[in-house]
This record gives sequence, C-alpha cells and structure tokens, in this order.
Amino acid sequence: MNQKKTILIIEQDDNSANGLKLILEREGYNAASLYNSHYIKELCQDKIPALAIINISVSKEFGLNILRRTKETFPKFPIVVVSIYNNSFSRSELARLGADDFIAKPFVANYLKRRIEKLAGVNN
Repeated sequence: MNQKKTILIIEQDDNSANGLKLILEREGYNAASLYNSHYIKELCQDKIPALAIINISVSKEFGLNILRRTKETFPKFPIVVVSIYNNSFSRSELARLGADDFIAKPFVANYLKRRIEKLAGVNN
C-alpha cells in the first residue's frame, strides 16, 4: 500500500489555504497548512513533508521572508512558490532564495499536480 505524501502549505489567507488543501487531498495527498513558517520545525518533527507550497499573495516581502526562513530550516526541502505577482518576481531571485519552482495564479489543478510529482518524485 502506498503511503500518502504530505504537502505543507504556508499561506496567510485561510480561504486560499483551504482551496489548496482541497485540491491536494483530491489528488491523493495529505495536506497540512501553516499561517507562517514559525512553527515549521514543530510540524515537521515527526515527518518531513514531500514539499512545501508557499503562497506569496498578501505581502511580497513577508512571503519572501517565509521562503528564506523555510529554506534555511530545511535546505533540501523542495519549495513551490505560487503567487498572483507573476510580473514582480524573477525566477532567478526566487531560486536564489530557495524556491525550486514558481507557479503563477490562477493555475489549473492538474498543472500543480504535475509540478508536485516532478519535485517530490511521486507518481500518485
């Protein structure tokens, strides 16, 4: 029996977090969400998730700080950034801060699933 992979969602908006959670659970993943990265060590104490999705929508600077802190805490942890700020980011800036992928919002759920499968090395 395949064990479900866990995806961590770091999101400031409850509605967006719940929407992402619903998409991921429908695709066969477990999903856990945090408002920010302060409790990431506690959440990941027992099991490190397959990857994290960080939504940078409310505050660009706050989101970039979350990205930076998450990568400092777990350097090998794959991170996908999703954001409405498609034109505000350079992929090289996000990569320098630790992002492994960037997805502009809005996106199609199947596209998100393919990106997760590639980064987490899973085939659900």
